[in-house]
Amino acid sequence: MKAMTPRPSSRGAAVLPGVKGLTDHQLRGTACVWCARPLDNGSAIDLGPRRLRAPGGLVWWFPRGCPACGKTGGTA
Repeated sequence: MKAMTPRPSSRGAAVLPGVKGLTDHQLRGTACVWCARPLDNGSAIDLGPRRLRAPGGLVWWFPRGCPACGKTGGTA
């Protein structure tokens, strides 16, 4: 099976960690993609839609970050 690889959005958004190492919560946007801190709709930073190459074609995912990581691109 071919590994899923993130494709950057055209907006030049932050570089995200590899999808293979993310939890289900991080993939669903209920946890920060960088630190895995739980997120709520009031504080989460939307990182923009991304395409993933997956078996059978391309799929969209919608990563989000916590306020601390979102401001620094995950280097907090």
